[in-house]
Amino acid sequence: MIEWDRVAPYLDRALDLEAPERENWLAELTQTQPAIAQKVRSLLARHAVLDAQGFMERSAIDPPK
Repeated sequence: MIEWDRVAPYLDRALDLEAPERENWLAELTQTQPAIAQKVRSLLARHAVLDAQGFMERSAIDPPK
């Protein structure tokens, strides 16, 4: 298992890139560090699902009235 502190900088970098540039960057990362690239791709996929579901876009609790 890859430790979070090894993956986090790569995930941050990936999230900073636009989609076409991100894919090129991930392809290069796959050549040099395949395990990290695989984990980053997995986290990006999960991020996309949560984003599509509106995660963190609204409060988890209703404000008092």
